[in-house]
Amino acid sequence: MPQDDSDLLIEHPSEVCAWLEEMVDDQAPLHLEEPGGRHLTLQPLRFVRTPAVLELKLPGVVAQLPDWLLDGPVHAHALLDRIRLDFDLGRRALAEHEGLPVLRLDLPARLRRHQRRQAFRVQPASVHHPRALLPRGSSLPLRLRTADLSAGGVGILWADALPLPQPGDLLPQVDIELARDLRIQVRLQVQHVRAAQADQPPLVGCAFVELSPMAERQLSLHLNQMQRRQRNLER
Repeated sequence: MPQDDSDLLIEHPSEVCAWLEEMVDDQAPLHLEEPGGRHLTLQPLRFVRTPAVLELKLPGVVAQLPDWLLDGPVHAHALLDRIRLDFDLGRRALAEHEGLPVLRLDLPARLRRHQRRQAFRVQPASVHHPRALLPRGSSLPLRLRTADLSAGGVGILWADALPLPQPGDLLPQVDIELARDLRIQVRLQVQHVRAAQADQPPLVGCAFVELSPMAERQLSLHLNQMQRRQRNLER
């Protein structure tokens, strides 16, 4: 599968909130930098949905910050596993939470998410989803189980009765059923094929060739939820 970078602009407020909540859950440090190169790193304290604000811990017990951080353009980034989030600070102010000083940031208008497309793969959460639905003319689509799913592609457990595709083949108009009521339509290109092994069906590794912005957002949210679920199970 391709190894290029995934770079996604996230503007929907609910998605921006979800990523900032994950940053707080992971306690990922937020790196702040102004155009002249001055920088400061602060730890996230909490994210509040209503009103939507992010609060960062301040060192010490006195609310003191450099002037450049309170006024003027400041860029922020955080690293979550192999994902990098970037955004520009909007309105900000010194505040207190439970008697301790915090820097309170308004919800950014947009985030940019950078991720190695194959950096995180998830295995199916159940035997039912995700599924790949292959069109069959006038018949109902053929539902195939998947072995893994990432931002860049999907591994499909192929049916023995079907002709095995070859690397380079295109599979148009495939629906990936992420959940019972959530599907995205994709165009796939076969990258590699593993023959059947013992009681395992053939595995066809496919890359996404075309993803609409909506499909990419839905896939990103699904992978984000699966990441959090897997981390919670590991704790």
